[in-house]
Amino acid sequence: MMKEADTNACVPPDAENQFRCADDSSKEIERKLNDIRKWKRNQKKELQYNITQTHELLKLRETVEAMVKELQEPLNITQENIYARESRPVQVSERDAVGESLLTELENLRRCDETLTEYTGKLTEQLTKLRMARQELETDIQSKREMKHSDDCVKLLCALSKEIGGLKIPENQAAAGKTISVSELNQNSLAVIQRSEVERDSARALHAQVNKLMLSCADQCFGIWYETNACLSSKIKEICTAIQHLQEQYRKSSLEIQAMNDRINVVRSSLDQKLPALKLTKAEAEKRTQTAGMELCQDKVAMKLLREMHTMQKAVDKLKSQLNELDETMRQLVKSNRLLEKDLRLKNMALFIHRQKCLNLRQNFPISTFKHAQYPACKIVHTTV
Repeated sequence: MMKEADTNACVPPDAENQFRCADDSSKEIERKLNDIRKWKRNQKKELQYNITQTHELLKLRETVEAMVKELQEPLNITQENIYARESRPVQVSERDAVGESLLTELENLRRCDETLTEYTGKLTEQLTKLRMARQELETDIQSKREMKHSDDCVKLLCALSKEIGGLKIPENQAAAGKTISVSELNQNSLAVIQRSEVERDSARALHAQVNKLMLSCADQCFGIWYETNACLSSKIKEICTAIQHLQEQYRKSSLEIQAMNDRINVVRSSLDQKLPALKLTKAEAEKRTQTAGMELCQDKVAMKLLREMHTMQKAVDKLKSQLNELDETMRQLVKSNRLLEKDLRLKNMALFIHRQKCLNLRQNFPISTFKHAQYPACKIVHTTV
């Protein structure tokens, strides 16, 4: 004990103060290094969270862009269906359930396309904010790394300060060290982490919102797509039923025309047979009127010729009247038959448009981005005529 007291007594007061300051500096630097390590750990953890969230958002944006791209095909198909239906003749271009469904589908697809495109821009904007927060984290981590390197050097110098006569800090460095306090440095690091956390929270909220939007768009597009297909199938059945009815009417009309033609031929044949006999009877009666003198009288022969002539004339007139009526009826039947032929052409054209140009393009919904397995392929009803 006496030796230690003597030894301490031999140390000058200035050197003792210098050693005490070096010990205090070493402790302070060690605390600062611990703080730097803690902040670096927190910032690296936040940086990893930021990178993970960025990758998820990038993947989501790629999915949204793929869905927007795939929406173009059903949009083009719907427009082609509308154009095909507009090419129908005026007689069959009525406003029906198929037209209403196609217009609703077109409006829905365009709205989904615009909404998804808008959210693609929001995702890009959010990715930019995440990148800015990540750059702040990386800059702060780099600053912490440089600060740790400097403090490690200072710690080493403090450890050797006893041997080199104490550590003297130049005035310019001391003044530079007072530019920012430790609490301000900690607050700045905390603010950088908090800004990154805020952007990550916004990214998570946007991620959930976009997922919900994509599912909603998929539900709407699938629903209206298959609703339109159902309307088209119903329309095709209706057209096929109408075609079958028209074909039956056309068959009956053709049979009536054939029967009427046969009847006209029979009446015309009868008329052709009676006209020569009537002409002969008239000639005989006229010849009897040319008898001269007392021989010109109304005898039984003359009366018989007159009765025969009147009877044959009446029969010929009746046949002519029947022939005129039959000809008029024949004209009406031919006109009706032509109208049936025209209706059949229009119905067949409408069937071709709805079946070949519309429904055949819509057998499967051409979007596989979301819930493809949950929606079965469209059941196409093929009705033969």
